[in-house]
Amino acid sequence: MTGREGGRSLLPFVSAVSLTCAFLALQAVTAAAAHRGHSYVGRTAQGQRIQLAVHGRRVGLLHVTVRLRCRDRSILVDDESGFQPTPIRANGRFRDHQSGSTDDVYLSGRLRGRVLRGRVRVTDRVGRVRCNSRGVRFTARRS
Repeated sequence: MTGREGGRSLLPFVSAVSLTCAFLALQAVTAAAAHRGHSYVGRTAQGQRIQLAVHGRRVGLLHVTVRLRCRDRSILVDDESGFQPTPIRANGRFRDHQSGSTDDVYLSGRLRGRVLRGRVRVTDRVGRVRCNSRGVRFTARRS
């Protein structure tokens, strides 16, 4: 292929497509950064990493790992992520409950300046066995 079709160069067309793709990719990155807002990273009382995002007056749980105690006395380590944002009230407090196919996640806390403090509780099922993390405290700082 010579890059020419019917005697005309494809270069202007390819350049326009390349510029359009680059522009759309930049817009997607900018939109994702704006959607994510400020990132807060910290640790739970179990020593696990927790990551949240605050955008305006909404907080979203991005990722947390929690150890749950099951009724058969086993331990389940649960990775949770991908939550819808929840509103932050005027006093900085927030409270949320979201459900998955087998699990429930309860998130509550308070935003004060650059610090988010609160509790996360996860309940899950493995077959017929129920598991519960109880309330696990966390502290996360704006990164």
